[in-house]
Amino acid sequence: MKKIRINREIWYRGKGPDDSRLLTQQGEMCCMGQICEQLGVSRRRLLNKHTISQLLTRDQFRVILIKSNRSKVPSELITLDDGRIIIDAYVINDDVVTTDAQKEAELIPLLAELGLEVKFYN
Repeated sequence: MKKIRINREIWYRGKGPDDSRLLTQQGEMCCMGQICEQLGVSRRRLLNKHTISQLLTRDQFRVILIKSNRSKVPSELITLDDGRIIIDAYVINDDVVTTDAQKEAELIPLLAELGLEVKFYN
């Protein structure tokens, strides 16, 4: 599994779906933005994007995951705008009601399904 570290100090969460960004002008990143950066996507490409599908196709993201995990990730899990895991991660991250602890507890097992071992720090 690919180890991913989510920095709470720059974690952009709980703003609702309309205000969510992979990377803001202020340097804050949602969980998927931090994951993409650690998988090799440049900050320039992430800046002010709402979703991964605005910068990568499903197949491009799948290739990045496979290379980082050295394993196969079922393509039906990575449909970006309508895939269960990615959409669920957006919903959890952007929820305006749940606490950070609740978000983390839900995101860790969810993202493990993509072969990502997520740890939160700071």
